[in-house]
Amino acid sequence: FANDHAFVVTFQITDPLYVLNLTDPLNPFVASEFKITGYGRYLHPWSHNGSKLLVTIGQEADNVTGFDLGLAMTVFNVTDFENVELLHRHIVEDSVDSYSGSEVEHDHKAFRMLRGSGTVLLPVTKRGGGDDDNEDLDGFSVFRIVPEDGIEHLFDVSMADTEEIRTGCWPKVGMPSRVMVFGGNATFVKRHGMQSWDLDMEEFRWGRRLDRERIKPGMAGAKKHCHWYWPMMDDVVRTAD
Repeated sequence: FANDHAFVVTFQITDPLYVLNLTDPLNPFVASEFKITGYGRYLHPWSHNGSKLLVTIGQEADNVTGFDLGLAMTVFNVTDFENVELLHRHIVEDSVDSYSGSEVEHDHKAFRMLRGSGTVLLPVTKRGGGDDDNEDLDGFSVFRIVPEDGIEHLFDVSMADTEEIRTGCWPKVGMPSRVMVFGGNATFVKRHGMQSWDLDMEEFRWGRRLDRERIKPGMAGAKKHCHWYWPMMDDVVRTAD
């Protein structure tokens, strides 16, 4: 919602972004719509230099089948509610042989944006279909949105390397994704650990693995207590914010 307007996304094959005029609550109507492939699951309003923008996080999709292809960030100009404009779109990957997504798609508290600089600190999960060590990522991607120029990918924060993800023995539960920013330093929290990074220098400061001593495969009780790195949604511990 934005004062007397609302934004709604539906999806079947394409993503109609509807702008609803709620000036008269008893007679709302569709002021405009904008169709693109894929869809947005999280919509975030942002005012920038007098313009009203909308940042969406969701999935790119096949324009024939509607199948999800990969994580996408899209920026719309909604200053004129009757003429929505697509400014920029960044697709993390769009291969049918791999997967990419973000907790922001189902947990709005995982989204973190520094409005002054347009910096977005986005939890990202990428799983490849092959043996390439660069295909898996569980952590965060840091972007900068410059409405006049585009969406720039600055750097990634990896919470575990590919070998650990694919072969490690992990506790059943993990922490939800959160980012805290203090004095130009960002603390990233996700699943089994946390890391601190200097955002200006794009440099790692420190990191901690927060889970208990992991049981190694082959040890007594390993079969009972070892779990895959990727938890099911119901197994993620939701802490109070």
